[in-house]
Amino acid sequence: MTGPDGEEHPPERVMAAARAAHRMRRPDTVLADLLSDSAADPPPGLRAGPGPRLLTFGAAGVELHLQVTVHGDTCDIAGQLVPPARSAVEFRHAGGAFHHTSDSDGAFVLRSLPRTPFSLVCSPSLPGSRPLATPWTPVR
Repeated sequence: MTGPDGEEHPPERVMAAARAAHRMRRPDTVLADLLSDSAADPPPGLRAGPGPRLLTFGAAGVELHLQVTVHGDTCDIAGQLVPPARSAVEFRHAGGAFHHTSDSDGAFVLRSLPRTPFSLVCSPSLPGSRPLATPWTPVR
């Protein structure tokens, strides 16, 4: 998109998403790395294609295992925090956030979420642990 100054500018929807992401930043979190993604590298013996997407994120000795299942315009996310611990879970997307709590084993299920790029922030109740944030991840 070309602006009045003749320079290229991103579309407004991209700018709005960037502003929303900036508002949701959490400086207290540890940013997790994507360790595996079944959409990019299917597990041995499984074919890529339709079905749940398996994601693993990790940082600071904590892993977050996710299964993302798409249902049209919505998705469900089942997650497991390792090591297991009760955790506050925040599902963030450009339109806002949903809050949930895992069980004492660190497992949770979030249903009927918008099918949009998301980030999760998990705040485990482990002594000395910091909240773990996933990078913004598209839903495929």
